Amino acid sequence: MNEVKSLVSAVRNGLAALADPEKAPSMQAYMKSEMPFLGVASPPRAALLKQVYAEHSLPDRVSFSTAVLTLWREASFREERYAAIALSGHRAYTRWQDGDLLGLYEEMIVTGAWWDYVDEVAIRRV
Repeated sequence: MNEVKSLVSAVRNGLAALADPEKAPSMQAYMKSEMPFLGVASPPRAALLKQVYAEHSLPDRVSFSTAVLTLWREASFREERYAAIALSGHRAYTRWQDGDLLGLYEEMIVTGAWWDYVDEVAIRRV
């Protein structure tokens, strides 16, 4: 599971490096979110995740699911949950997109229960 820890750490460190504390409150207010934001806009976040996911490949379905759920469950900031959603749909793991992941996506939908999470998961994963 070193691959999972390495990927999760790279995501968190990368997001922290891109954080803009001045933007975070307005992002949180716009989303009406209790979960705080780091203040990382979508384009730099997408570029970071593309790089991190290319550098930290996951060898199997268990590692993939564990990484997604670790980012999701342990998120302190909303951008970490966006990273989990992005990982769940990453093209490198398309081969694992089947009915066995419904429980994972159900957890994300139920515990996220906000349009910015649910739309992506329900429309593009389920």
